[in-house]
Amino acid sequence: MFAGGMTRALICILTLVITVGAQAPDPDKFYRLGLDSLEQDGVPKAELRGPFMPPSKVFPGTQHTYFIYVRRSTIRRRRPAS
Repeated sequence: MFAGGMTRALICILTLVITVGAQAPDPDKFYRLGLDSLEQDGVPKAELRGPFMPPSKVFPGTQHTYFIYVRRSTIRRRRPAS
C-alpha cells in the first residue's frame, strides 16, 4: 500500500483532474427560446419576483426556491384582485 502522504497526494491529484475536467451544463444545448418568448404588442408587461425560499412544513429542514411572475398592473393596485 501507499504511505499516508502518498495516498493523500494521489487523492488531491485525482480531485484536481476531475474538477478541472468538469464543465458547467449548457442549458441552451437542448432548449432554445422561440419567437413567442419575445415581447409582443397587446400582452401586459410583468416582472419576475423572487427568489422566495419558505421553509417546508411537510418536510422540515427542506426548502424550495420559488419565483412569481407578476403583471405590472397588479403591482400598482393596493387591494388584491378578487
